[in-house]
Amino acid sequence: MGEEIKRSLIRFTEDPHRPLWEGILLAVTMFTTSELSSLMQSHYFYLMYRVGTRVQTCLTAAVYRKVQQMWYKDERTKMVNEVLNGIKVIKLYAWEPPMEKVINGLREKELALIRRAALLRTLSDMFNSASPFLVALSTFATFIMLDPKNVLTPEIAFVSLTLFNQLRTPMSQVAEIITQTVQVVVSNRRLTEFLISDELSPFCVDNGARDREMDKLHGYIGLTGRVSYVPQQPWMQNQTIRQNITFGKKFDEYFYNRVLDACALYPDLQMLPLGDMTEIGEKGINLSGGQKARISLARAVYQNHDVYLLDDPMSAVDSHVGAQLFSAVIGPEGMLRNKTRILVTNELAFLKHSDHILIMKSKLLSIFWSEF
Repeated sequence: MGEEIKRSLIRFTEDPHRPLWEGILLAVTMFTTSELSSLMQSHYFYLMYRVGTRVQTCLTAAVYRKVQQMWYKDERTKMVNEVLNGIKVIKLYAWEPPMEKVINGLREKELALIRRAALLRTLSDMFNSASPFLVALSTFATFIMLDPKNVLTPEIAFVSLTLFNQLRTPMSQVAEIITQTVQVVVSNRRLTEFLISDELSPFCVDNGARDREMDKLHGYIGLTGRVSYVPQQPWMQNQTIRQNITFGKKFDEYFYNRVLDACALYPDLQMLPLGDMTEIGEKGINLSGGQKARISLARAVYQNHDVYLLDDPMSAVDSHVGAQLFSAVIGPEGMLRNKTRILVTNELAFLKHSDHILIMKSKLLSIFWSEF
């Protein structure tokens, strides 16, 4: 409609015999149609932005909830976090250059993809900006060269430019739609993989019930006395070794020394300048895995409770040290010989000292009464 009104207005200006009211009517009609088109377009964008904002809000909330329970993390971010968590060890062994090289390598890969995407976006924007001029130039040149009698009059030029201008937005949006479609497909695939990835489910019986947090389906559960738990992954407080072992309990030097001897900690303490008064760094960073496992076991033994839940405490120590720990602490002649001990292990050599053997296979539990 706008092109026809503009065509009629140009014809009106070229014909001096046409009445004035016709020109005024054409001008008012052009103004009215332009205003209505602008209002309708603004309302259209308003509705689309509302829909887009709602969709973005829903996706943001879903992604945020997933981030709080996710396993997977970005490779570069994960590497940086590992370096920051182990910064003391890295400084101690002078590993800064290789760690920096690894992080920079991951960053360069990330920047290469960003540069490539920016280059493609720039070329697309340049083409979209120059396309109206190129289209008009090629069209007018073709129109004149096809027939010498063709004359580029103001009517033809202005109407054509108006049509080109109207086609400019859809044509420029074609490239943008292609780019956005590719991004939508990639984002949809990544969001789908992200939202269906594994989560931390500590309250699910199937894959992560914590100590004494499993739901009883049937039968009877009874507990007499206090319970100590030794996890497979030991945890340390940012305190001295002695404070980590006593764990707030009153210090008994005789019993404490017995625990140190049974848990094979004396040789390690003798190598430390301050012995058991040595400060343990954050997360036990200045201790080996075997030392942390023995300190965790010593902490449980020092509490002198009635029931002990031992989740493979010898997995982080050497075989001969594990045999010593079993003999001096867990076994029938150990410090816990008069306690109830539930031991999870894959060491078959310890089975002959057990009262009951429970074997897990394919999520099924078989109970064998020991004859040893």
